[in-house]
Amino acid sequence: MKKLKIWLIANGMSTTSNCLYCDQRLNLMMKFVSVLKLNETLFALPFAYSGVLLAYNGLDVIELSKIIWITLAMFGARTFGMVMNRLIDRHIDGINPRTKDRDLPSGKVKVSSVIVIALLALFLFMFSAFKLNDLAFYLAPFAAIYMVIYSYTKRFTWGSCFWLGGVLAIAPSGAWIGINDSLGLEPVILSLAVAFWAASFDIIYHVQDLDFYSDKKLYSFSSKFGVNDSLKLTKILDLLAVCMLVLLGFVSSIGWVYFIGPIIVGCILFYKHRFIRYHGVDGVAVKFFRLNSFVSVSIFCSILASLLII
Repeated sequence: MKKLKIWLIANGMSTTSNCLYCDQRLNLMMKFVSVLKLNETLFALPFAYSGVLLAYNGLDVIELSKIIWITLAMFGARTFGMVMNRLIDRHIDGINPRTKDRDLPSGKVKVSSVIVIALLALFLFMFSAFKLNDLAFYLAPFAAIYMVIYSYTKRFTWGSCFWLGGVLAIAPSGAWIGINDSLGLEPVILSLAVAFWAASFDIIYHVQDLDFYSDKKLYSFSSKFGVNDSLKLTKILDLLAVCMLVLLGFVSSIGWVYFIGPIIVGCILFYKHRFIRYHGVDGVAVKFFRLNSFVSVSIFCSILASLLII
């Protein structure tokens, strides 16, 4: 360590200033990671990979180059959608007690920097789609526009939760299109399952903002129909999601091992509603946000396992 200090001084660098510079870089990086919500991209990726496995319906024909481009497209799309949502909602987030300390509304991250990230992510998404096939490239702008529109929906419709479900549902169908240059029944069924599941969780997530939404004349399902009716709908949506996952097993040619996945998902969702019944919705968003990753991973692993056994 002493020799290092002597070397730094000899080369005109102060250990204190160097460490301070590193800390500043690290803090800036962590702020951008917070804005990008990389963890949400990671729990959505297995849905895209599930679409890939369904499209190939076998492990011996998988093309690594397409997997890479689908991964980059997914990362670009999710980053663009998340950053645009943060950018468009920054003024609302700034007056919401729950979100006012986020990096963008609090001024910790510059708006101009976020715009640059959004444009880079959009370029990555479009270029990756271009490298996959024509249909993926032609549909990519519509997907990007849809994600931007979603960010405005809380201003004019209580159905914003279903718009979010549609955003996440793009992943499996988009991956299938990236492989086959066409759309099939299997990814549509999986996309419906994702849409129902995501809409259900979004309804629960925004219950915690019920008073704020009502006060600021914003729209959400719970502010329109109340908490009780909202929770009833979430049960129906989760049941529909599990039914779609089971239907996928019968429609596709994957083996019986796949059905372990829907069973696990059903148990997770059942536990979620039991938790809400006995503990209420307070804290459920944070607790079950982590469990969301197990939903997507369970489906991916069950499809993968069934293809390995076939």
